[in-house]
Amino acid sequence: MSAPGQPLVTIAVPTYNRAATLERTLASALGQTHRELELVVSDQASTDGTERLCRALAAADARVRYLRQPTNAGGSTANFNLLAAELRGPYAMLLADDDWLQPDYVERCLRLLVERPELAVAYGRARYFDGDRHVADGRLHDHLEEAPAARVTTYYRTVDDNGVMYGLMRADALRGALPMPNVLGNDWLLMGRVAAAGKIATIERTHVDRAVGGTSASVEKIVQTFGISKLQARLPHLTVAWQVLADVGWRSPAFASLPRAQRLRTALLSALGAINWRSLAYHAFGPLIERAGRLPGLRWTSRALAAVRRRFGGDGVLTPPPGEADR
Repeated sequence: MSAPGQPLVTIAVPTYNRAATLERTLASALGQTHRELELVVSDQASTDGTERLCRALAAADARVRYLRQPTNAGGSTANFNLLAAELRGPYAMLLADDDWLQPDYVERCLRLLVERPELAVAYGRARYFDGDRHVADGRLHDHLEEAPAARVTTYYRTVDDNGVMYGLMRADALRGALPMPNVLGNDWLLMGRVAAAGKIATIERTHVDRAVGGTSASVEKIVQTFGISKLQARLPHLTVAWQVLADVGWRSPAFASLPRAQRLRTALLSALGAINWRSLAYHAFGPLIERAGRLPGLRWTSRALAAVRRRFGGDGVLTPPPGEADR
């Protein structure tokens, strides 16, 4: 449990120039049925109304800590990493500045973590919204294998939208997974490391609600936000697979307890599991088909590509709500 005077749960929100969505995010955190929590907002020198909003909330509610960084250096990855030192409670979670929590989210996730000490993460299943319209559900993440290597490989076979990153975690597991490198797929690397630290379970009766169209709306937008090479957007799943191979295989200390041969095998299986082959094919051949569709007599190829994307998606990021795929 928490030490006297310290919160039981820390909710950490990195933000930059998102005042329009941040107010709903923070209200959902402060409105949790579990009240013994602290809300820490790290603002990378926003130039909109973010500072005014956060200072007003901090003045009105002692549970709010507002940290204003002097610059936006390092982008969103640096801001996530800065929050590692601010996790004062034994349980912690990250919350994006355009997402919001159901009122019982922390209460339900915390109850499961207390009841099951083998869990590193309790995750209320993500739901995705376009405005007020529910458009998709995140993947279920139940990685309950006893062996860390097995949990890591099943995580990478499962992940797509990675809403599980916004589950409630044991703070030690989250700290042990940070810092995130500023590379494509870094949120997957983070949760692969957490999976090595402990089991992960999904609660389907509560949700973290996420707005589509943010940083994760497309690979190109992620590349632009992170400030990394546009070349990585050409075959993003191969880029991510390489990052997974390196992170699990030799780069991250989170996997150091695995025997060398097992670690390399886990890295290879994880990297292969991280590849969305449908998305890989789309990114590899989609631009060629689009260019061909501009030629006389081949315009049907562009129409066919558009139909395929409407039916199956391009990046392969979201899972349709139950029943929608059959309609």
